[in-house]
Amino acid sequence: MGEPVRKLKPVPVDSTLPVKDHLYSITNTAVDAIFSADDKLEINFINPAAERMFEYDRGELLGKNVTLLMPKRYRVAHRAGVKRVLTTGKKRAIGKTLELEGVTKSGREFPIGLSLTTWESDDRRYFTAIIRDRTRQEEMLGNLKKSEKWSRNIIDIAQEGIWVLDGKGITTFVNPQIAQMLGYKQEEMIEKPLFNFMDADAKKEAQRYYKRREQGIIEKHDFRFQHKNGSDVWAIVSTTPMTDSDGKFQGALGLVTDITDRKKAEEAIFQGQLIYQALLDTTPDSIIQADKQRRITFCNQAAASLHGFKKPGDMIGLDSVSLITPESLDLLAINISKEIKNTEVVLLRKDGSSFPGELSMSTVLDSEGNLISTIGVARDITERKKIETALMESEREFRLLVETSAECICKIDVDGNFLYMSPVGLKMHHLNEDEVKGMSATALAEPAYQGLVTEALEEAKSGRTVKMEYESKTTDGVRWFESILKAQKDDHGQPVSIIRLSRDITDRKQAEEELAGSWQRLQKTLTSIVKALASTVSLRDPYTAAHQRRVAKLAAAIAREMSFDDDKIDAITIAGQLHDIGKIKIPAEILSKPGKISNLEYEIVQQHVLAGYEILREIDFPWPIADIVLQHHERLDGSGYPSGVRGNKISLEAKILAVSDVVEAMASRRPYRGGHGIDVALKEISDHSEDLYDAEIVKTCTNLFTNKGFAY
Repeated sequence: MGEPVRKLKPVPVDSTLPVKDHLYSITNTAVDAIFSADDKLEINFINPAAERMFEYDRGELLGKNVTLLMPKRYRVAHRAGVKRVLTTGKKRAIGKTLELEGVTKSGREFPIGLSLTTWESDDRRYFTAIIRDRTRQEEMLGNLKKSEKWSRNIIDIAQEGIWVLDGKGITTFVNPQIAQMLGYKQEEMIEKPLFNFMDADAKKEAQRYYKRREQGIIEKHDFRFQHKNGSDVWAIVSTTPMTDSDGKFQGALGLVTDITDRKKAEEAIFQGQLIYQALLDTTPDSIIQADKQRRITFCNQAAASLHGFKKPGDMIGLDSVSLITPESLDLLAINISKEIKNTEVVLLRKDGSSFPGELSMSTVLDSEGNLISTIGVARDITERKKIETALMESEREFRLLVETSAECICKIDVDGNFLYMSPVGLKMHHLNEDEVKGMSATALAEPAYQGLVTEALEEAKSGRTVKMEYESKTTDGVRWFESILKAQKDDHGQPVSIIRLSRDITDRKQAEEELAGSWQRLQKTLTSIVKALASTVSLRDPYTAAHQRRVAKLAAAIAREMSFDDDKIDAITIAGQLHDIGKIKIPAEILSKPGKISNLEYEIVQQHVLAGYEILREIDFPWPIADIVLQHHERLDGSGYPSGVRGNKISLEAKILAVSDVVEAMASRRPYRGGHGIDVALKEISDHSEDLYDAEIVKTCTNLFTNKGFAY
């Protein structure tokens, strides 16, 4: 307590009472403090240990209230407890050991263990207290807690996982490292069997190991656990059995080190070794290693086969120089000094025969740069040599073909400059090889076509085959050329050059121009014939002539709206202009009759279709005009005339002509009636769309009038 222990006088006892002597002897020598107090809580007895513990002399305490020895915070409760015992006899604290605090004379509080008992004498109640100083115990407990906290901190921050199991293999403790290693929280692993954290195969192995722990065997081994996500976790597990004082097995303590990355690395190394061995075994190249004396220390099967041996072992110890001709050995030495990696050499077989090969040499040096061994990788290039020879021959033939070709063959770089031009091209443009190299490929084209040449080169670089026509200056003046351009690409698909084949098409162009002139003249002649035929009708029936012109205009507009090409539009136009040509064979009095015609007259009028067909089929039109005219009164449902054909048997041109004919006829005035107007005409074709008239044609025709502003 920091103060010297005062010597106390022995307590006088009555020698006539041997029992009292014995009791006083016990209290005087007791380590624990002993007090006695009456029902007024006044101290009437104190032993030496109490004097030492509370730092009072005996005389200072006798007759004093016992609450003097306790902190003020306990005094009210203490008095209430004594009063309860005295009045009710209830003894809550009597017979129990209470952990409280006492107060010394100097005011220092210290922990105590208090045991109370009560007794009666002369009708009065007395209390006896036995008090043990718990200071040392508390210090030890505090140190123990600190030690436990320190140990727990060490366990928590340890790099290794710590796993404690009971005798049945149930988890009683894991530190954060092992929980994190397996993907769990610590509380998720507590009270779970060890075997829950592994697959079925590992479980059998773990059960076998745990039996050995029960036998007291300490072991370290690699083990495979299972992560919460199902993946494998490899660890080194050092396991120690735990026993009680009798040596009975109580469980095991395991130190677990994660070696998953190491296992993966080992597996990768192993796989690498397998791959390396497989490469050695399967590579077609010969691999030979020789020591400083040039003796072979290793070779693969390809080397043995290449040089005529059955197996690699047959070559071990041979002089590696014996596998190459002396001339090739000299060349190899020169190339090595020049740091040339690959050398074409002549290699030798076991039987002395030779073959062309390609050899690459490397050296293995120690840390001081001294030679340990050399490694040679060789391959048989017999087939390659044959291919090279054939390629050289092919190149000679190709060059001969290029140089004798009537076409101009050029090679152009990706920047658009000439790399090569065949002799015919050089002669044509009055150039030599030096002049053409580096010249822009656009330079030889006429200015009006130079932009077109540039565009063609760019398009060719994108991978497309380009065909173009342009004019170019030659020794014979400006000539027309047709060129085909195609890019040459490297192994990565990138263009490296462009090949251009050009031929003179001036004669063809002139012929085309002459042909175009002839065609234009023919078109004019044809137009004149059509106009003449149409005029023939107008002489007999002005209404029919105007009707044909308007039908032709509407039919051409429908065809154009339906994206027909110009040739078909021309055919429909001419068919429209001549579709009623057969009416020249119908009596004029019927055509111009002001009233309604009779059934017989109507049958006569219907004959105009066949009459027109007979007239037109004798004319050699470039289109089937006669057939279109023949079908322009046919209907989809077969109700038309003259043949009653239906559906797809009616040509598309005739279907367009039919709609145009009906719309114009209904909308316009006739000798026998007034015009119904365009709205009535459009309603007529709309009402019979799909049964009499083609639906798409009806829709297109209606759209022309209602949305496109068509007018005759």
